[in-house]
Amino acid sequence: MPWVLIWSGAIYLDYGTEKAALNMLTMTMHNYFKNDPDINIICLHPGWMRTNPGNHEAPLDPYEHAETLRCLFETKRHDKDGPVFITHTGEAYPW
Repeated sequence: MPWVLIWSGAIYLDYGTEKAALNMLTMTMHNYFKNDPDINIICLHPGWMRTNPGNHEAPLDPYEHAETLRCLFETKRHDKDGPVFITHTGEAYPW
């Protein structure tokens, strides 16, 4: 495993592993429920929010943004043909 030691992103191995697992789970569940009219599986990137004192420059307030996200979920609720991974604006998000 010497490549791990020289790869500049090695400190993010835990994050990358978790993200890959979440993406796999999302796609597995999406495919499993694709024919169920009552369930739609999506993965949402909520945007950069002010969630702690270190993020004071973030443009989105989580309390104000919650309604935007709720409306987005309502819009995407039955959108079985749309993208599985989306941004807080409803755009497709590459994974």
